[in-house]
Amino acid sequence: MSKQIGEFSFKAITFILTPGQAGTVQMQVTFEGSATGFGLTLGTMNVTCTGPDTGQWTWCAANYPDCGQGVSCSGQGQFRDVGSKCWHTRGLISISDGCTCLVDGSFDLNARTWGGRLLERE
Repeated sequence: MSKQIGEFSFKAITFILTPGQAGTVQMQVTFEGSATGFGLTLGTMNVTCTGPDTGQWTWCAANYPDCGQGVSCSGQGQFRDVGSKCWHTRGLISISDGCTCLVDGSFDLNARTWGGRLLERE
């Protein structure tokens, strides 16, 4: 089990839906919120369905801590439907300062939130 190094809590601001391959729908979601050690975070998640209950996501964000210089980050991962319009997300994020971390979270469509844990990379 990876050691938890922080948490993140984001609110979805916009959703852009476009047609994908073979009748799928591509989704782009912009978020704002905060993450432990990163302060204010503004980011965009791109979602691609790869099956009826699964898919992949990519992430690109800028972070503005209360003290110190801001950093950017990007990454990717997978999601799976866990019911009630909620998806479990897991992936790897690379930070512009050279660090990487695992993201383990939950996207709740009803609440329009994405939150979870930041974990030390094993």
